[in-house]
Amino acid sequence: EGAGGRIVDIGDGDTIEIDNQPPLSVGGQYIDTSVTCENTGNGETVWYDPFNKQNAADNDAFKTDAKRRGEAEMLSWDATISTMDLFELPAGSVAAAFGVEYRNEKINDVPAGVTVANEKTNDPVWAYAGTSADYERTSTAAFFEMVAPLASGLEATLAGRLDHYDDFGTDFNPMVRLRYQPLDQLTFRANWSTSFRAPSLAQAGQGTRLTSHTFSCENLPSDLDNPVTGDAANFCDGTDVDVADIDGVTEGLNTEELGSDDLEAETANNYGFGFVLTPNDDITLSVDWWRIEYDNLVSAFNTDVEQSWIEEQIRDGNYVLGSNLSDLSSGNAGVLIDENTGEILDTHFQLFNTGFQNVEGIDLAYTQYFDLNNYGTLKWMVDASYLVEYEEKVCKSCEVDQLAGEYSYPSLKASTGLRWRKNNWSTSVFANYTHSYEEDGTDDRVGGPTTDELAEIGIDVADIRDVPSWTVWDLNVSYDFDSGSYLSFNVDNVFDKDAPRTYSNYEGVDFYNHNVMGRAYSVRYTHAF
Repeated sequence: EGAGGRIVDIGDGDTIEIDNQPPLSVGGQYIDTSVTCENTGNGETVWYDPFNKQNAADNDAFKTDAKRRGEAEMLSWDATISTMDLFELPAGSVAAAFGVEYRNEKINDVPAGVTVANEKTNDPVWAYAGTSADYERTSTAAFFEMVAPLASGLEATLAGRLDHYDDFGTDFNPMVRLRYQPLDQLTFRANWSTSFRAPSLAQAGQGTRLTSHTFSCENLPSDLDNPVTGDAANFCDGTDVDVADIDGVTEGLNTEELGSDDLEAETANNYGFGFVLTPNDDITLSVDWWRIEYDNLVSAFNTDVEQSWIEEQIRDGNYVLGSNLSDLSSGNAGVLIDENTGEILDTHFQLFNTGFQNVEGIDLAYTQYFDLNNYGTLKWMVDASYLVEYEEKVCKSCEVDQLAGEYSYPSLKASTGLRWRKNNWSTSVFANYTHSYEEDGTDDRVGGPTTDELAEIGIDVADIRDVPSWTVWDLNVSYDFDSGSYLSFNVDNVFDKDAPRTYSNYEGVDFYNHNVMGRAYSVRYTHAF
């Protein structure tokens, strides 16, 4: 044992001293980063190296346990009453239902102490989110729904819900739906409603979340004065950097994200219109248009939001001038600016409500049955969803982004398939299609690689094309037992189609729309008791 911790021999006559400072998260385990070279005597930091032929005992000296404890509890009760004959209208009886709810929720999520920022260890873990949450909420609600025949073939549904949260107040949300059936084969439907979502317990009760980010000064407005130098460009590079080294981007900043008691509820307006056509017993076609308008969304920190937040904090004077990370104390929101060079040294973000999001689309579903007589029955299915619009503004100074057809938001996703059944046997084959969409290898919205990083691997941004469309075939064969149990054999991605390559993120694959599993086999047995 040394004065500050254990001395470990790492070979070639070098030793390091392991002290009790916070760890680095590497490959799912925690490694102490605060180690010093004894043979240099200058306090130089030495990084853990698993390839340096260290013995097991020395390797263990680097490691530290980091266990978290989490507990969630919910108590709820509800009561409903309904009737099919509340009162009479000329076209028929009005059906109705009424109800009340009570719910109490608690969450307590405590990460390992070594990952939590405190007075002694400000930003203790590099690039690791040691998130905590501690919150309790009680909510009550009352609701009703009435279905009324207005005329022959015309029916209206009126509903409403009143919610009260002990932390966010009261909100009422109505819903109106109309259903009109002029013919036995044709039905029209339309709806409008509002909705309300209080911040989650994790958002409202979030403690100090430790993370890191890189901040670019490229898009900062020219009128944003640096309180030290007056020049906005110095926020990234300071004044003591050689001209050749100025790149307008900060080094990776170890930072914090904080919860907020001032968060408000998110709201939305929902619209829909469509029809169902059944020309005969074997065919059903439905087409629906829908639109959802979200407002007052709780921030999700990405590059644009972070930059806007930093800009707003500086304009509001919510910054600290100093030279040490401890000058911006843990748990306090704000920006730390070097008092000598004007460079941003640290940022502590705080959750807030900002921006809006409008999403609009058209859904289509088609089903047709074929009677094959002695050879069973065949069912043909088509489902498609077309994204008409996806626009969002995620912060006050951000532009409105039109995302439909851009990275991760394909304008069309569809599937079609056949399902054959005879007695207890059935089999199905489906094709699942994802349309191509725009690729942007330097899209900061998703944190993709920069132009320089792509150039290092021989990729010119100008040569990047759209992410291509992707079609995957799936196969299923199953047998239903008379008892209700069944056995199925499945093959996903029958032709082993590779996922399209993307340069818009560091993973190289858009996992929201594609997967890299390749062909996969599975056998499933479900037993009914």
